Amino acid sequence: MNKKYSYAKFLLKESKKKIAENEAKTGSSISLEEKKKITRKIKHSIRGRLVGISLATLSAITSIFPQKALALNEPAVPEVQIDNTSMAEPTIENSLDQYKVEVGNSVVTINSSEQEITNPEQISKIIEDQIKFSLGGLGNICTLQDGSKMIDINISDISKINFELPLMGAAGMANCDLNVRKEGNSGAELIKTIPGGTRFTFLEEEGDYVKIAINGDKSQIGYVYKDYCLINMPDVIRSLQYNDPNNSEALFESNGYSLDGVTGEKLGDARNHNRRVNKKQDEIMAAFPAAKSMQIMNYNAMLNGYYITVVNGFRPKEIQDVVKNSLQDEYNSNSAVRETIDKDGWSLSWFIATGVSEHQMGGAFDVEASQFDSIQTENNNGIITFVPIESKNSIKDSPSSIHDLSSNGVILSTPESTHTSANDVYSILISNSTPEEKVNDTNAYIENKYNNQSKNSKEAMALAKFAFISGFSPLASEWWHFNYIIPNGEIRDYRSLLRDMPGSGGNFKADGISMECSFSIKDAIKMFGSFIDLNKYNNYNLNNDLSVDER
Repeated sequence: MNKKYSYAKFLLKESKKKIAENEAKTGSSISLEEKKKITRKIKHSIRGRLVGISLATLSAITSIFPQKALALNEPAVPEVQIDNTSMAEPTIENSLDQYKVEVGNSVVTINSSEQEITNPEQISKIIEDQIKFSLGGLGNICTLQDGSKMIDINISDISKINFELPLMGAAGMANCDLNVRKEGNSGAELIKTIPGGTRFTFLEEEGDYVKIAINGDKSQIGYVYKDYCLINMPDVIRSLQYNDPNNSEALFESNGYSLDGVTGEKLGDARNHNRRVNKKQDEIMAAFPAAKSMQIMNYNAMLNGYYITVVNGFRPKEIQDVVKNSLQDEYNSNSAVRETIDKDGWSLSWFIATGVSEHQMGGAFDVEASQFDSIQTENNNGIITFVPIESKNSIKDSPSSIHDLSSNGVILSTPESTHTSANDVYSILISNSTPEEKVNDTNAYIENKYNNQSKNSKEAMALAKFAFISGFSPLASEWWHFNYIIPNGEIRDYRSLLRDMPGSGGNFKADGISMECSFSIKDAIKMFGSFIDLNKYNNYNLNNDLSVDER
């Protein structure tokens, strides 16, 4: 079926296309006056012609890059037909209504883009609505006999949940050398191979693959295997807190002794203005599936009055080596450091990896837990998310300071390999037991394996329980460190998945990635076309009257 569209419609599409091209070249939005100038120029070049285009062809123009047609070339210009229908010419001010996101009713009306909410019942309802949206029917919230809550979800389904914000416009990076294909399957035509560390913008998730724009360039679009990608977590998970001290003053020390060239030093430059959320934000990268498990861990925490702060995720090999070398020097020269590292069968490699660690793969997280009693809402182009605010009465009683690289921070009574710990936790998660039984099994594991200083720390115990039921296993020597478990029936840490992949190992940095490849939802739609159904995000939108609108 063919449907005729007027000159005005055709002008609108061509104008938007040209505007997006100009903004892509400059890397920033252009002024309203410049937009009008572009529209007038195009109008003069085609004035006198009224166009009729088939619905399919018009769809190709609107999307800029059709979802089925790939990727590294611009789409062909459609044949122009004459139409005798006339309509008023559009203006730029009202040309973006198709990007408007209408919102539905919710438990609370937010009259501004940011608002602090302190009512406990409202907070609980908002959090549970967010969790239900993210789970998308893959799991549910259970209340246990002791009054605590947990998410009952199959560990293999966690990688399928929804992020809090649409994937489109989030920054990503190749975790190893990545094949870019024309479609989202391993048998599709290979376009090119990009090296580990290559930056890109996520467009959409399709099964085991994600559609990306290499270097944020709409002329280089293709599909890559998502498990081999890193994602900037602040772009898609807003209920987590992010605070990486390596971007200001590193906290690494050993038994209270500073490490030369490390302690108090700025080791990275990954705290920058994030165009996605329009604020300064740490750039914390994580392996794509591990990020979703961290979102679940935070949900389990929030259901029980805590929230998670991610202190470190992906750590470049360069920073790892600086810390390793400085700790080795301190170990060699300082007997007080050497004694606490060698205590009770521990050794130097337990406190900083001498080779490639999980951090260099984006499969490890250094985290803290804090209590909260209010939340701060955020407006992300009409989608309202929230950030917990730490309670003034939050208890901080960790076994040691975070990043104390000594036996002061160990959690297990004796050294135990990460493989053994992962096997123990995984066996609990894959059992057919009820949520109540899984929590009891987790408590029994902690009682049997954890040392007394950890069991006497509310923060360490909270982290352990939230982590284990969310698909993470502990690092025996650090109360703050948890490793992502690959949920494929074989007990493997994420490092084992990537260690033999060319280009892996974290020999690259993420510094500045949010300035280069993160785009707001609105800007991503304008630049790349509509690759996402924004309507589904209304399910947990908290605002009754806010919408995405250029005006």
